[in-house]
Amino acid sequence: MMGYSRELMICQGCKQEVKNFHRHHIVPKSLGGVDEDCNIAILCEPCHGKVHNRRFVDHSHLTKAGLERAKDKGIKLGGNRPNNQARHKAVKAMADQNALRVSKLVKDYRRAGKSYRYIAGQLNELSVATARAGRWHASTVRNYEKRLENE
Repeated sequence: MMGYSRELMICQGCKQEVKNFHRHHIVPKSLGGVDEDCNIAILCEPCHGKVHNRRFVDHSHLTKAGLERAKDKGIKLGGNRPNNQARHKAVKAMADQNALRVSKLVKDYRRAGKSYRYIAGQLNELSVATARAGRWHASTVRNYEKRLENE
């Protein structure tokens, strides 16, 4: 699948700036690879083709062929994966910890009648990091508040 961005990305193969890029799975999904940054390489179309030892064929063709090979090997695709429950618990614990980190500030602002948008602006102004080191938005603050209420 190609990604489209307003800003240029650097191809990790040829180190050229590209606007239209491919997200190459380092460990293929058919072998258990995940859709996370640690398993994704940003590549231009020619470099993505080189990785697969061919002139680039449309990405859906590669995905379908890979999934068929996985099925032929008896790999279960989709559905419930009980072995991922430990990972889900760890992700939830990390999210809870991040919410606790800003809980006092959010609660104080909400008690003072401030909006989620206002709180997000204050957190951005104070350079408080989000869980993924991004910018705060009203929805992010609301989600953190809901997480805190559920504890």
